[in-house]
Order: sequence, then C-alpha cells, then structure tokens
Amino acid sequence: MQSVAAKADSLYKEFLNKKGRLIEEPVEPLKSIQKKIYNNILKHVELPPEFHGGIPKKSSLTNASFHLNKKVILKMDLKQCFRSISNAQVFRAWREFLGCSPTVSRIATRLTTYKGHLPQGTSASPMLANIVIAPAVMKITELCKQKGLKNTQFIDDANVSGNLINDSLITEMCKCFTIFGLRLNRSKIKIMRWGGEQIVTGLSTKKLNLRLPKSVRNSIRLSLFNLSKVNLNGRLIKRDCQRVRGKIEQLKNTHPQLYEEMLNQYKQIVS
Repeated sequence: MQSVAAKADSLYKEFLNKKGRLIEEPVEPLKSIQKKIYNNILKHVELPPEFHGGIPKKSSLTNASFHLNKKVILKMDLKQCFRSISNAQVFRAWREFLGCSPTVSRIATRLTTYKGHLPQGTSASPMLANIVIAPAVMKITELCKQKGLKNTQFIDDANVSGNLINDSLITEMCKCFTIFGLRLNRSKIKIMRWGGEQIVTGLSTKKLNLRLPKSVRNSIRLSLFNLSKVNLNGRLIKRDCQRVRGKIEQLKNTHPQLYEEMLNQYKQIVS
C-alpha cells in the first residue's frame, strides 16, 4: 500500500469527456485500491440528510424532490469542485472526520489525491468531496432552518428553496462556503422563481411530480427518430444505439409511460 501511495501520481490517465471536462482516471493497482477504500470505508460514512450526490440509495431524483412546488429556488455551484479541494483538505477529512491516525491519514491522502488535489473520475472522490463540504453545508442548514427554507447538496450543486430568498441571505450562504476554503462560481448563482423555469439537478420541479424538461424529452425523441433514419440505410452503429438507449433510460423514473413507448420503438428499430 505504501509503495503504491509513493508513486500514486504516476498511476492516472487524463482525458476530456464529451462535455469537455478533464477526467483524471486511476489505473491499476491504484484503481482497485481506491475501490476498496470506497467500499470498505467511505461507502459507510454517515453524512447529514441534505447530501444526495455520491450517497448509496440517493440520486438526482431524491435531491430534486426536496424542492418540488416551491415559490423560489436558489442554485449555487462550487467552482471546479474536485480540483479546488486540496490534499490538505483531504488529509483533514481522513484525520478529523474519519478519525485516522496521522500516518494512515497521510497514506490515505496520497492514495486518493492527484497532483495536490482531489481528482475527478475516481470512485473515492465524490464521498471525500462530500466530507470536505459537510461543515459548510451544516452551516447553511442552520441558516435555512432559521428562515424556514430547505437545502440540499448534490456534489458541487447547492440548492435552497422556500418562499423568500433575498440578496443578503445569498451573501450569508456564500460566506458559509468561503470560510471553509471552498470557492463558488458566482456567475452561476441563479434564482429560479415560480413564474419561470425551475430545474434542479436536471429535473423540473414546478409541478407536483418531477419531470424531465420538455427540451430534454424532445431531444430524446429526435435521437430516436434519427436512429430510425440511419436504420433505413442499414448502417446502425452499436455506439449510437447505446447512446440512444442511455437517453431513453432517463425517462424511466419520471415518465414511465413515455419510457415504455420509446423503449418499444427502440427495440423495433434495432431488432
């Protein structure tokens, strides 16, 4: 373990994903070690109920459900969430939150950080990010309870909802992050009121039930239609089929009837 920790920075491969984000993916043997760290330790960490990202049995749906049918929703985004979390912050997570000895904390930090920061693309990073963010979120929760508001955290997305959210309250919430060494992307701070679109972790929360935004549903329909046109020419590509199937799966929990309809259409196209 110590020998792997000593050379951990050399056990990553970097690449850009489809959204242009830099992914820092571990390779063996570090990848397997990080999975063990997650499954044996991090997976069992209990965090405040406001956390939904990277938590077993929680998802973007459970996160968004807390903000259904609200007059106003505030969205805040942590700037470069993983890269902005330093190895010193991760060390404190192991040492203070998880209660490891200094020696174990140093080794664990080397095994779970890359070039001095928390890497994006590992099994351990989401939960470690949650642990680092937790003190700030707990401060925001205290503030929200005083104001009759609800807050949730989905990795780098912070959402607050209720009847009234003003500039002074936003300033106080921003301070909750900055005092713990976390940076907000201030250009992405957004207030979503009842009269306009309200999207939380990719889901519309305006009605009594969560829904995918109409633009997303239309995009899935278009992808399915384009796939059918390609099939007419006899040039179906496995990668394209998998991509469309993945899009259809987005409908499963929020639009079950539409999901079944599109899934049947998809099966007819690829059969």
